[in-house]
Formats: sequence, C-alpha cells, structure tokens
Amino acid sequence: MVVGRDVVRIAATLDAIHQDLVCPENEPVSESLAPLASERHGKKPTRIELFDMVWWRYFGDREPAPWRRAAVGASGT
Repeated sequence: MVVGRDVVRIAATLDAIHQDLVCPENEPVSESLAPLASERHGKKPTRIELFDMVWWRYFGDREPAPWRRAAVGASGT
C-alpha cells in the first residue's frame, strides 16, 4: 500500500516524467529515436514508449532487476 511521503514522491516523479515527455527541447531526440525503434519493433513507438525504452535501458545497466540478481546468485555465477 502506498501512503504518506511515498504518494508525494510518486506524484513528483510522474510530474517530472510528464515534463520530459512534453518538453520542446526533447522533440528532436524523440524524432531521431523513433525510426531506430521502428526498425527493431516493427512500429513507430509513442513518446512514452520511447521514454520507457530509454529508461529501462539506462537503468537496467545500472540497477539490475532483483529477479536477475536472484537468478544469478541461484545459478552460482
């Protein structure tokens, strides 16, 4: 259950994401990434889909998902 300060932090994060998505300075980046994503996924992604791809690629390299750490630990590698 999300309560208290967590609600405020989540709301602030969503506001920041929204600002990044609608920021005019980010439009050229979205337009240049869209063809690359289209080639890979077969359709032109929305701006939120592009944001999601970039977000998970960036943070996935820095903060591996807990299930990945558990799988690596369980396999002994």
